[in-house]
Amino acid sequence: MDSTAIPPKLAALLDNHPSQRTALLTCGLTGAGKSTLARAILSQYLNFVRLSIDSTVLRTRGVYRRDYAPELRAGFQEEAEVSIKSELKQLLEAGKKDVVLDMAFYARETRDEYRGLIEKYGRGGYRVVLVVLR
Repeated sequence: MDSTAIPPKLAALLDNHPSQRTALLTCGLTGAGKSTLARAILSQYLNFVRLSIDSTVLRTRGVYRRDYAPELRAGFQEEAEVSIKSELKQLLEAGKKDVVLDMAFYARETRDEYRGLIEKYGRGGYRVVLVVLR
């Protein structure tokens, strides 16, 4: 995916901004283009905030294998997800920003969990958009 390219159907959806804010969930395997898409959205839609486990771990713990050992990775990812959920709740309750969740979301249970958080803390003010990248 071109780093500035947002698929036309998604761009049309984001441009048609109804009374609700948008919570966009990326879904795909490593290398599918989730982060590239998330960064493109941020560059073209300035009201979006990006939440990413990988970025959170990088910011708080450093570079994998250079700054911390492989056996610490899972724990740091879990720690980052707790932080992301907390930040997501705050953003949703404030209701002023759109959110792109730059995560794999390969498990339906995880997607459902985050949809539930968006519904609960966004109080109906957010539409959920799931983008599946292959």
